[in-house]
Amino acid sequence: EPYVEELEQVAGNPKDSLKEGALYVLANTQPNISPSARAFLIAHLTDTATSVQRRFLIGTALLRSPGGQATVDKVVEFAEHEPDIGVKAGIVMQLGAVQTPDIHVLTFIGASLDSADPYLLRAAVETTRKLAYGVRVQFVDKLAAIAENTQNTPDIRARTSAVLKDSQ
Repeated sequence: EPYVEELEQVAGNPKDSLKEGALYVLANTQPNISPSARAFLIAHLTDTATSVQRRFLIGTALLRSPGGQATVDKVVEFAEHEPDIGVKAGIVMQLGAVQTPDIHVLTFIGASLDSADPYLLRAAVETTRKLAYGVRVQFVDKLAAIAENTQNTPDIRARTSAVLKDSQ
């Protein structure tokens, strides 16, 4: 993978006009992100010189790539502190595909279910729908409160009611 080193050099230079493109290519290598590219991308999750769009791309790409629990934990840790709600919601949505979510992932999903932001709340509700029944049931009380809260949008309440119905 000689191209990975070259792309990392470009992506690691904040003044290089091709930085964003190099990050995009590294995050989209197929069939999986190489171990060296994965480490590089994890390091760039919190790089404030990286655009919001690329941070979102990197986080979701890392979750789709088989990098193990350590990678998932790094992405969740990043998302917990990410100020952009769109990035945070995208990460939450991707967490629904994690085969065996650990306590860190479940705590983050649960915290997202407590969010006052409708975009993040909707993402968290949709994520619980993707979770296995045995995992999803631990969120039933939170989901019931969301479905009953008249301050939530009708769309969020309807989606939450559907998830609850699937959880019975």
